[in-house]
Amino acid sequence: AALVHDRKLFELLEEHGPHMIETRFAEGAAAEATIRRSVDAMLQCIGPDLWEESLVRPMDFGHSLSRTLEATESFKLRHGEAVAIDCAFC
Repeated sequence: AALVHDRKLFELLEEHGPHMIETRFAEGAAAEATIRRSVDAMLQCIGPDLWEESLVRPMDFGHSLSRTLEATESFKLRHGEAVAIDCAFC
């Protein structure tokens, strides 16, 4: 959900993603900003429903069928690929 709602986060990942993956998000201002923006987005999303009374959250987008897709494919499908397929059907 954060990528859908936060253009700056998307741009950070687009520009610095390979380096952040290579360094496991452990160094640099871009990694720190990415982690901070991601956590802030999640807190904004779950904050109004901390006790999960409705269980309808934008951060769950793409996670309806993705786990089943991964298991059906004997986990040959990466999680991100399964989520992308799931998003296409939502």
